Amino acid sequence: MRKRFVTKKRKKFKIKMILFIATFLVSFYYIFNLLINVMLIEPIINSDTILKMGLSNTTIKYKAISPRDLLYLSTDMLLGNEVKETQKVQAIDTSKNDKSPVVYIYNTHDTESYASHLLEAYNISFTVKTASFILRDNLREYGIPCFVETESMQGYLHNNNLKYKDSYKASRFYLQKRIEEYPSIKLFIDLHRDSARKSATTVEIDGKSYAKVLFVVGLDYPNNESNVLLAEKLNSMVDARLTRGISRKTGNKVNGIYNQDVTNNIILLEVGGQDNTIEEVNNTLKKISLILFNYMESM
Repeated sequence: MRKRFVTKKRKKFKIKMILFIATFLVSFYYIFNLLINVMLIEPIINSDTILKMGLSNTTIKYKAISPRDLLYLSTDMLLGNEVKETQKVQAIDTSKNDKSPVVYIYNTHDTESYASHLLEAYNISFTVKTASFILRDNLREYGIPCFVETESMQGYLHNNNLKYKDSYKASRFYLQKRIEEYPSIKLFIDLHRDSARKSATTVEIDGKSYAKVLFVVGLDYPNNESNVLLAEKLNSMVDARLTRGISRKTGNKVNGIYNQDVTNNIILLEVGGQDNTIEEVNNTLKKISLILFNYMESM
């Protein structure tokens, strides 16, 4: 009888322990998530932060980055001076475009990504959208107000039952929309990256690695002269070691337009390729920003 009583007592004890552990784990989960929400930082756009955070096109749309996401970052980021000094991570607010932009930056192929070997295991990548925000920051430092297109081209294609090959229909829609909304825009940049391998898209200048640039112009539309001259002008201002020149597109097997018939002063700029790192892209964009500033000063 006593043995039976002890067995029942042990069973009750085990049940209590299981309930206690389950309650503890559930409580810990909710407390941890509460702490994450408390620790969120108000969004601040900062190109150095972009470089260190490894944000993908999707991640960029979140209001802030959580401590859990911090685990996804590279060792360089964790040891970076900015993080050590501030003890916080700044997130990216894509909505803060300038009210009277002079430059409009968009990405027809907004999912094109750069090399992110340290971070790809965590599904984090740098994209041409990241490069657009870096370019915007650099131009702002020269006093040039900018607008980066934050609408998803892939979303437009999906909503209109279009395929990837129709991407220029998506960017054309937003390009025309921004022209109507912002008559202050004087320069339009469709920023891409090439599919060429690193040997063709990379150069070392004074011990620093850069992603090469390529200007693409369509010839299959009337009055293309102004955009061709624009590409030639800008290309002539780029260090000869840094540019791959101008690719002139015409004929049945190519696009030949690239929405460049919509307006003058529009360029399709390819910065680097699929094997380039965001650091190499950033090095290049710093130089391109100065070139764009000098060009706009002479307009």
